[in-house]
Amino acid sequence: MPVRLDIKVVENARSLSNLTPSPRQVRVVGKLDMVRHSTRSFALQLDNGEEVKGVLQEGDPSFLQRYFGRDITVFGKAIYRPSGSLLRLDAHELMDTAEGRATFSSVPEALSRTRKTERKAQTAKVGVAAFFGAWPGEESDEELLAALGDLRH
Repeated sequence: MPVRLDIKVVENARSLSNLTPSPRQVRVVGKLDMVRHSTRSFALQLDNGEEVKGVLQEGDPSFLQRYFGRDITVFGKAIYRPSGSLLRLDAHELMDTAEGRATFSSVPEALSRTRKTERKAQTAKVGVAAFFGAWPGEESDEELLAALGDLRH
């Protein structure tokens, strides 16, 4: 079944993109509860029972197996959905958890939502181009230049 790509699809995609919070660097602590070698993915079980999904960005995914069932600290980038909820962690480093890191056993919240401004096409009648070559006052060019010259002295 063919998919129709029209202006409405583009507008919806832009709207979702504008709502999506920016990724951010995070540290998350939890028990490595699931490892999937084929997709380089894993899941952490947090102290409160919530699950955080992640993807190992570099290295051999077999590396994850040695941490299976253990508490670990994951350093990486939190990627968010347009709703602001966490989609996944892009893990750059994993290590054993030191004592006192239980504070990091929570879902990292988005800091802010990126708001991108809409850009509108500019024509001779709209935007910056509309006032180039025009002076809003009633002075002639000579009068304006003379006034500017007086300001310099």
